[in-house]
Amino acid sequence: MGILKRVLAVTLAAITLALGIHFVGGELYGGLMPEPHLVWDYLNWLTALGILVTLVFHFQRKREFDRRQQDDNVSFAYLSKNFLLFAAMFLTIWFFANWFEELYGSPDTPGAVVGFVWIGFNASFAVLGGITAWQLWNSEDEQWGRSPASGSPAPAVQGTATRPDDGQPGPGTPREMAFSPSTEGESPVPGGGREVSA
Repeated sequence: MGILKRVLAVTLAAITLALGIHFVGGELYGGLMPEPHLVWDYLNWLTALGILVTLVFHFQRKREFDRRQQDDNVSFAYLSKNFLLFAAMFLTIWFFANWFEELYGSPDTPGAVVGFVWIGFNASFAVLGGITAWQLWNSEDEQWGRSPASGSPAPAVQGTATRPDDGQPGPGTPREMAFSPSTEGESPVPGGGREVSA
């Protein structure tokens, strides 16, 4: 399972890097290609794979976090995992709706509108895909986001029986006090016992 996570992390990082490079520098070398639009056609298929990996990872990570969390406190980890999951869901809907429209929809949509839509998606997924690739690579150590604050049992603290300096009971040992009341005709002896006088 760990090897699969690493392979998916490297694949997602490569897809995100290729998308970011072509998104930023495509205008610089696009004129050197006979059909530069084909690059986007291939990148769309790779982006579809990357966005699905991103969505599944954040869904599993959020579900594991909810399963381990024992209280209803709103922490930074809770907010970040929810934000990344909903961002992945939003980008998934955004991508596939526009991609299917581009493949099977009407070609009469103004080019400026289509360009603005894809600019927003490409910039957003380049950031989210990079974050997800990094988290996926380190998820073996994080155990899908498990931390002591998310419900893992804390290590037990053992009390100290006596202090080595003064021999007094430490904070982990309750004090025991025993009293032996003496009555008339009896004298206390060391050790807490009693001796009846003749």
